[in-house]
Amino acid sequence: HQQYLSHMRYLNFGMPGAGLDTYYRVLKSYFDIVKPELVVVSHPWAVSRSEKFDTQSSKWESLNVRSTSIDPAEYFCNEASVLRFHKNLDAIQWMCHKAGCKFILFDVLSTDNQNKFVDYARDMEHPGPKQHTIWSNKLLELMHETL
Repeated sequence: HQQYLSHMRYLNFGMPGAGLDTYYRVLKSYFDIVKPELVVVSHPWAVSRSEKFDTQSSKWESLNVRSTSIDPAEYFCNEASVLRFHKNLDAIQWMCHKAGCKFILFDVLSTDNQNKFVDYARDMEHPGPKQHTIWSNKLLELMHETL
């Protein structure tokens, strides 16, 4: 994708294993510094990833349904997860709107059947390189339409 975007400055704030609340917190911290023209939110995990602030270490802790420091059934119940998802997505969209920044929600995992990837990564759970190439091409199309 770099060959198609060589005329643009872009930063990848990708955070493996992070949820949408982490996306919002990091974007909020850097938004006025990087002054983006376009923000792309990709794979916003709604019901399996989040974060919490650990008062002992004074650090943010990434959480997922396999975390041992919380009760996943309580923390990731549908009601709490959906509300957390929409609050953070709305906050990101509002931040972009206020600054005149374009926004793309690229949620391929909800539109593609997760059980039917073209190929798989070595862990046989996550999508593989061919699937990522397909998604990259879809994202490039969206970016060309948006910009």
